[in-house]
Amino acid sequence: MSKGLFAGVFYLFLFGPLLLLPLTWLKRSRNPQSRFSSAILVLTSISYGYLLLAIPFKAVLLGTDYSDRLFATVNVGTALTFALFCLTAFGKTPTRRLLMASTFAVSVAWFLVGAINTAV
Repeated sequence: MSKGLFAGVFYLFLFGPLLLLPLTWLKRSRNPQSRFSSAILVLTSISYGYLLLAIPFKAVLLGTDYSDRLFATVNVGTALTFALFCLTAFGKTPTRRLLMASTFAVSVAWFLVGAINTAV
C-alpha cells in the first residue's frame, strides 16, 4: 500500500466521526431517546473530543512517545468506545444503527492512533 493511500485511509478513519457524531446528535434531537442511548452518545462524544484535543497536545493528554501512559490511555479509549459499541447493540432506539456506526468509528480512530504510535 502506498504512503499516500495509507495516509488517506488513516485520516478518513480518524476524522470520519466528525461526520457521524453530528448526524447522530441531530437525529437524537429530533426523536426522544432513552437515557441509555443518550449516555452512550455523550460518552462517545467526550472520548472523541479528548482524542481530537490530544492531536495538538499529545504529550500533555496522552503522554510522551513510547510511554506506558500513552499506551494505557489509548487502550482505555479503544476499550471504552468498543464497549459502548457493544452496548449500543442492545438498545432499541431509532438511532441505534447510526449510534453504533459512530461508536465503532471512534473506537477505530482510537485503535489507529495506538497503531501509529506503536509503529512510529
